[in-house]
Amino acid sequence: MGRQPPPAQRQELNRFRFQGRRAALEGVPLRALVELYLTAAWRLWRHLPSVRSAANQPDASEAIVSAGEAVLRAIDEAVAAGVEGHQLARRELTRREEAARRELFDDLLSGRPAASGVVARAADFGLDLAGPHAVALIAAEKPFVDGTSLVTRIETAVLGVKGDANILVASKKRAARSDLCGAGYRGARLRR
Repeated sequence: MGRQPPPAQRQELNRFRFQGRRAALEGVPLRALVELYLTAAWRLWRHLPSVRSAANQPDASEAIVSAGEAVLRAIDEAVAAGVEGHQLARRELTRREEAARRELFDDLLSGRPAASGVVARAADFGLDLAGPHAVALIAAEKPFVDGTSLVTRIETAVLGVKGDANILVASKKRAARSDLCGAGYRGARLRR
């Protein structure tokens, strides 16, 4: 484990962590966040007091090297904290989206016409339920888990080569057959 920064520096790093989190929640790409920190570092370099004073001294190479190491260390820690906050927030957003997708899927399968705001929530996922639509159920021996390669492959297979369809893929624990049939769905067993 790395060295523990002093309390004042920890507060500063927590601010960078918060900014990384906020950037993720606002949809700022991680690359843009990292570029922001690195650009700030090279732009501010020549304005650092130790670099300015060293520029006027004939043998100031050691002072410039020390200043460089200090800046690079600070940037490394700031970027790491910002990236950590960004990644944690992205994971949280992914979990929320998966939960919202499963909830929408449950409402679609329920067949209740009064499912609260189902049309508007479907639009959030790029689905237009105002026109005809279909719901496909796939049962497997092993449960599907959101975000896995199997779910991605199913989504790709349904989308086809062009990818111009609007689909929603969500995992769900096994539903009772009577629930689905009561909602107007007919089951069919597909074989490989």
